[in-house]
Amino acid sequence: MRQNSSIHRLQCAQCGARIVAKASRGRTADSDDCAELREEYETLRVLQPAFAGCARYGTLEPLGFLAIANHGVMITGLFPGEELERHARKQTATGVYATFRSAGVWLRKLHGAGADGDVRQGLEVGKRIDYLKATYGSAFAADRKLRSACELFVRVGRDADTLAIGGVRIHGDFKPGNMLCSATRYVGLDIQRATTGAAVYDLAPFVNHLWLANLGGIGARARRRHELAETAFLAGFGDAIDMRTLRWAQLYFSLCYWGAYRQRGALDAVIAHWKMLPLVEKTAAQLRALT
Repeated sequence: MRQNSSIHRLQCAQCGARIVAKASRGRTADSDDCAELREEYETLRVLQPAFAGCARYGTLEPLGFLAIANHGVMITGLFPGEELERHARKQTATGVYATFRSAGVWLRKLHGAGADGDVRQGLEVGKRIDYLKATYGSAFAADRKLRSACELFVRVGRDADTLAIGGVRIHGDFKPGNMLCSATRYVGLDIQRATTGAAVYDLAPFVNHLWLANLGGIGARARRRHELAETAFLAGFGDAIDMRTLRWAQLYFSLCYWGAYRQRGALDAVIAHWKMLPLVEKTAAQLRALT
């Protein structure tokens, strides 16, 4: 079970062929969940030429879309891989580097598929500042550390908003959990590509989720593995990355994570303090060091 869908593995009793059926959880065929799933399926179809003939990088193979009992159902071929986080826990340092470098290469390849690099746009800083203030402003104001981080986000963001950045079709939910890998192939999942934006809006959430993931080890060893994974991912992406803009975007997403958990209730508020607050502090410190 996922947030907006359920995943079913099926196998033909006669020929043994295996497929995956991803069903929307909305109650009607015209629900947002169903529409998003159909859009995901159509995106997979569009992306097939971009990854055609590529042995190492790809997407799920789209086989069909059905409307059954008021649910949308996307049918794809089964890819026998595992999520990057789980895969990385089994790897040496060399394997961790190779794994996350490949994730960066995959993302760059996705951005290059029908890229709108000639479209110059800003980071929509004002829109994101307004969202944080309207959604989590009172919670930020009540906590000194969060208030300071939010003030830093606003100050740096207004300066960065003058940058003109080439637009790409962003994944929309890029994180280690949305990529599968086998020994020789990397496949992306849940590709939304519904909006055009700065590449940093795919890079930042992936890097944040790296630091929230369990890549193996504790203490200094865990920190080294996370740093190695981040370095490898950015090296694999390969484009000239403005680190101040990346850290700014990371701070935005980490503030969103903290606020979302904080609003869910007492138990999730504990998670916000224990797991999300350290990420906010880390990204804020990294951004301050660049300003």
